[in-house]
Amino acid sequence: ELIISDDCSKDETQSIIKKYAETNKSLIKPLYRDKNIGSMANFIDTFSYCQGKYIALCEGDDYWTDPLKLQKQVDFLEANEDYGLVHTNFKIHNVNTGKTIINNGFYIDGQPFDEYLIGQFHIATLTTCFRKDLLEKIDTSYLKQNFKMGDYPMWLEIMRISKVKYLTDITANYNQRDESASHSKDPRKQILFLKNIWEIRLFFSEKYNRKNLTTIIKRYLYYYNSLLLILERKYIKSFSFFLKARLLKREYILPYFKLLIKEYTKRNYVSILKIVLSDLNYYLKLEKNDTKH
Repeated sequence: ELIISDDCSKDETQSIIKKYAETNKSLIKPLYRDKNIGSMANFIDTFSYCQGKYIALCEGDDYWTDPLKLQKQVDFLEANEDYGLVHTNFKIHNVNTGKTIINNGFYIDGQPFDEYLIGQFHIATLTTCFRKDLLEKIDTSYLKQNFKMGDYPMWLEIMRISKVKYLTDITANYNQRDESASHSKDPRKQILFLKNIWEIRLFFSEKYNRKNLTTIIKRYLYYYNSLLLILERKYIKSFSFFLKARLLKREYILPYFKLLIKEYTKRNYVSILKIVLSDLNYYLKLEKNDTKH
């Protein structure tokens, strides 16, 4: 079955869905909302209409490119009962530049809950296929937290009770735009998105008593709060938060902090995002090298 849930679109989406649904009423099952309930609520509620043994997701204007995607994933799950979810590699198409690249992220395989909780591992929603009965087994208390994303918390809960398999096959295309929920040229929006990821991590580390990880996660939340305060020009308070983060040795804190303020003063927001996403790692590497010597 193909379930299409439209969250009260204001464009011509519903008419397009109806057109396709007429071609195969037994296969295509459209859901139309009377009012917009939000992406998170729409995401979760749609699962209640699924009747199959497995669920595969494809949102927005993303699309699958491998006609055997589902077959490969279902075959693996049928042969390996201890695995509950299969995800794959994919391509990223930048809608604004027209460039397409193969994703080179870090992928999760097996059941390393702690590593997925705090690491840079990635499960791309548009590539997933998982057992429907897992939704009846996982704890869904995270839904009350009103997180801005529904997939990451769900993958964490699934990984608590089941293994995850990564296939190297490229099976889908992700359309990346300059402005979306996860990508923005606005530094405040980007920082808030990253902060939300760490808020999710804090919730799960406390929920499952990962005290060592909780300490690290709280440091990063201090860091992102510091960045937000820089954007508000509250430099003294921002610096105090940065000190609380304790991510760098003191000799590296001031140069890094000055760099952020310098770029903000120039209104070089793209540079600020690069610093946020990349340059902290540079300073962390400097610390590691100092430790080795």
